Amino acid sequence: MYQNLYSMPVVILRYSNVYGPRQNTKGEAGVIAIFIDKMLKEEVLIIDGDGEQTRDFIYVKDVVRANIEALKKLNGIYNVGASNEYSINKLKKMLESLEDKKLNVQTGPVREGDIRRIYYSINKIQNDSVWKPETSLKEGLRETIQYYKEG
Repeated sequence: MYQNLYSMPVVILRYSNVYGPRQNTKGEAGVIAIFIDKMLKEEVLIIDGDGEQTRDFIYVKDVVRANIEALKKLNGIYNVGASNEYSINKLKKMLESLEDKKLNVQTGPVREGDIRRIYYSINKIQNDSVWKPETSLKEGLRETIQYYKEG
């Protein structure tokens, strides 16, 4: 409506689960920041439900590049994600593999209102720009773990 009334391009970016260095590990932080914090402190990780709920994780550097691309030429509403589904259990296994240790995990109840599957189609932003996610989950986790280790 604003675009139609004032002839001003408008861009809306809808992010999937953004993660990376400097993410707050308290409160409503993302699962990756919470898991890495607990892992490095050797505390118990709580997985809600069966851990087979999925998320589309996108590394913060890729999000920054999407924002820059949006400023250059995009107009409309776009999903910004990695276009991959990873279960919470798979995320736990990747963290264990990267740190070469078994994590102490307990399961909790399913969180009320939790979405079972999250997956973002990024076809529109890829069709309208040169942007695409470049950081694999494994590489992003490696960089994020290193940041928290140094912090």
